[in-house]
Amino acid sequence: SQSNQQLSTATCVRFHFLTVKRTPVMANQSIGTNVLEEVRSFYTINLTYDKDNSDQSALSYYTQALNRINSTNNTGDEVDEMRYDNYFNASKIYFRQNDTTLASQFIEKALQIAYKSQKHIKIAECLDYQADIRSLEGDYDRALDDYTKSITMKLNIDGKEGLDVVIIYFKIGNIYYYRGNYDNALSMYKKSLKVETSVLDDNHPIVANAYHNIGTIYKNQGRYNDALSMYEKSLKFKSPAFEDSEIDVAKTYNNMGIIYQEQGKYEDALSMFKKSLQIYLAVYGDNHPSVANIYNNIGGIYVDQAKYDKSLSIYEVSLKIEISILGDHHPRIAKTYHNIGNVYRHQGKLDDALWMYEKSLEITLLAIGNNGSQTARIYHDMSYANGNQSKYDDAINALEKSISINSPASSNNHHSTTETDNNIDHAPGEYDIHESMQRESHQIQLSAIWNTYSMTINTYQNIGTIYNMQGKHVEAISIYKKSLQLQLSALGDNHLRIAITYKNIGNVYHDQGKYDDAIAMYEKSLKIQLSAYSHNHPNMANTYHSLANVYNALSKYDDAISVYKKSLQIQLSALGDNHPNVAKTYHNIGTVYQDQGRYDDALLMFQESLNIYLSVYGNNHVDVAD
Repeated sequence: SQSNQQLSTATCVRFHFLTVKRTPVMANQSIGTNVLEEVRSFYTINLTYDKDNSDQSALSYYTQALNRINSTNNTGDEVDEMRYDNYFNASKIYFRQNDTTLASQFIEKALQIAYKSQKHIKIAECLDYQADIRSLEGDYDRALDDYTKSITMKLNIDGKEGLDVVIIYFKIGNIYYYRGNYDNALSMYKKSLKVETSVLDDNHPIVANAYHNIGTIYKNQGRYNDALSMYEKSLKFKSPAFEDSEIDVAKTYNNMGIIYQEQGKYEDALSMFKKSLQIYLAVYGDNHPSVANIYNNIGGIYVDQAKYDKSLSIYEVSLKIEISILGDHHPRIAKTYHNIGNVYRHQGKLDDALWMYEKSLEITLLAIGNNGSQTARIYHDMSYANGNQSKYDDAINALEKSISINSPASSNNHHSTTETDNNIDHAPGEYDIHESMQRESHQIQLSAIWNTYSMTINTYQNIGTIYNMQGKHVEAISIYKKSLQLQLSALGDNHLRIAITYKNIGNVYHDQGKYDDAIAMYEKSLKIQLSAYSHNHPNMANTYHSLANVYNALSKYDDAISVYKKSLQIQLSALGDNHPNVAKTYHNIGTVYQDQGRYDDALLMFQESLNIYLSVYGNNHVDVAD
């Protein structure tokens, strides 16, 4: 179960803006000596406050200095130099305060002065910073235009790609990433990295950031082994000498855990999440949102392992932290209630699940309204619970609400219980105390790009499943093919989500008795999975299981037993010997033995299955009764 990319979601490294601190220019006859000394005094005091991060005090003195300079009506290089310095530094403070309107106004004034003086270094400096502001505002086209102009000027001045140009390549890569253009982003990060490794020390943060961002793109493309390789390089290059390195490492461990979870390597995932948790606890203590997020991720692993009591316990810890920090009605509280509802649904406690979903929905509607991806996900899972209770009309209604929210026409905003740090690393000097707003803004935009496809696809898949459960096979095939068309256009023909769709279409063909067609679909699904997963992923076990069901239906009992045992081997390796999926496979093998007249072998399989179901669910569950 993958996340909306917490974050996320890759990690954001925080680097502080370095305020431009120039030695005040000397006076000439164009401005009075008393005024100059007064402005110089303001400027010196500014630098002290700026250095101490006393933004309001520094801003006050920058403003006084500008008012005093402008009141003289004098002109000249010295005056323009002072105006430039004060406008530029004041803009940086407004940016740190998240006031992009005033930041833009002041940087525009600085840029006008730079153009007037024809000092290309200052023009490029202003263009860089103006692009940063526009990027924060989501005005990516104009930001790209400013960055491109700046690069051209810097290359003309220096004649080579220096660190300042590398940082712009990096920022351009970030913009492509925010827009979901992963190929272009990857190209820019690699371009940046090529120069970085030739001019910087191995432990410089921007080198680690580039590896991290490349890893995040690979993760989003489903290239998990490549992503892990990049994350490991990123960890190797992160140095404790740089600020926030520990937190960056924690976020990288978290993202690696998510990949291992996607690969079905649950113990490896758990190890990464625990490493991340250990760092967060050491840095933040036990009552911080990031700590709660990691607890949520650990809870998700326990769900995947069918350790439902453990997952509920961990979710309760997360919930307690979140309520203490955020209050009772924050969207994150709603997400944890949602996760608890998912556990109850897996346990077959469908009324409890629906109760949790309702609590989650109530908070979400109050906090973000009826048109967000989180709202859609709740409706999405409510449909599952209703479908499992054979309340098909309610299930379809919930799914239709989900898909209406996530349709391109109605949503400006991947379904998971896992909190990801899917935000990318930033370049040095790119973001400071406004980082959380930047991350949230970019996550919303990434969500808008992805959710148009992802949640719509998921909802089509689930409507198809409901139709199949109702015996509406023609409708199910039609809706699955709509989903497949979207996937092929967005993801190409070798993505894991397409493997799932082929499997679902195979399930419908099986139920229709079109066994040859079903086998063809399962084999297509397995071909994709074999190229993407290790050979021990639970999803492969599920597909082998479905293929074995077809062989059983065709009375090809030896083939069925052989494929069921492939499925069982993977399940035991990935899930352990006490998981409901293992119980189901034992039960189905028992059914084949029974059909073959091998009653002692069948009884042994049924008993193995029953023992697991009793251990996981207790006496009062439908699978125990079966």
